Amino acid sequence: MSWFVVVFMLFTNNYDRPIYIFQYNFKEMDECIAFAKENQDGLFYLAHKAYDFKRPPLNLMCVSEQGIKELNPRRRDEIEI
Repeated sequence: MSWFVVVFMLFTNNYDRPIYIFQYNFKEMDECIAFAKENQDGLFYLAHKAYDFKRPPLNLMCVSEQGIKELNPRRRDEIEI
């Protein structure tokens, strides 16, 4: 199973929960967690930058491939910043 680092950004309502999914692919959850802990500041910076510094990051976590599908993410250009 593949694992991905997901950053959850500040949201303004209950229907709009922006996230940033990093394309780094980890085979083990523990490997993903170790990477996320070690690089949290940089990951937050990159996610914040991707949202033009208008939506600050709130939290990050490692999510499985199946979990990503359940989050039903939309592309950044499909949401209003």
